[in-house]
Amino acid sequence: MTIRAGVTLGEIFEASYEMSFNREWSWTTTKADEIRHELGPYQAVDIFAAPMRQKVRGTYEMHFGDPYYGHYYWYVHDVVIDGPAPHPAWDVRVDGTTPVC
Repeated sequence: MTIRAGVTLGEIFEASYEMSFNREWSWTTTKADEIRHELGPYQAVDIFAAPMRQKVRGTYEMHFGDPYYGHYYWYVHDVVIDGPAPHPAWDVRVDGTTPVC
């Protein structure tokens, strides 16, 4: 967000004021899983894995140490966040199949 204000005094002088505000949030999460399936001679399997996701809907509440536009608390309503589910990380299905050799 950038706020600018300026004024011209006569034809020679010009005064201006500029203020900038920037805030960025980020986070990362890494997960690792291992899929094991015992196979005997002349056996084969198809493994299907899909990441588990979750959707959260709610209100985002922000707290400021000093008043921001006259308020210490600001609310953003009807926020929808879609992201990975905490546990289990994967939905796995193992199906036996005919080997092709």
